[in-house]
Amino acid sequence: MSGGRTPEGEELEPVAIETEEPGEPRWWAVATSLVFAVLFAYQLLRAIGNMVQTTQVYEAFGRAEATPWLWMSLWVALPVLGFAGALLVARGRPVFDRAIVLTASLATVCALGVALVFAASTIG
Repeated sequence: MSGGRTPEGEELEPVAIETEEPGEPRWWAVATSLVFAVLFAYQLLRAIGNMVQTTQVYEAFGRAEATPWLWMSLWVALPVLGFAGALLVARGRPVFDRAIVLTASLATVCALGVALVFAASTIG
């Protein structure tokens, strides 16, 4: 396979580029992702628990038709989407960068969860 020609007409040979960089072990990235998976799972369980309890409270007061299903469903979906999105963004990055992306995503999920609870209590 030819690497091309110089302006003088000499043939160029392809140069092999090494892509292997010494870096962190792969298990660091996996361990970081697992720690954050537990934290995101906690947010998911909290959202599901609130959905169950809110439904029971609305039924107890005879207002089952007014249950804010849209807001609660968004709250349940939020941790899953946040974790998946953060893993996609952090893919292939060093462990510290991966931890920063996952931390920012977790903080966003927590803040939006509080906002959805507020929206459900005032609008729903």
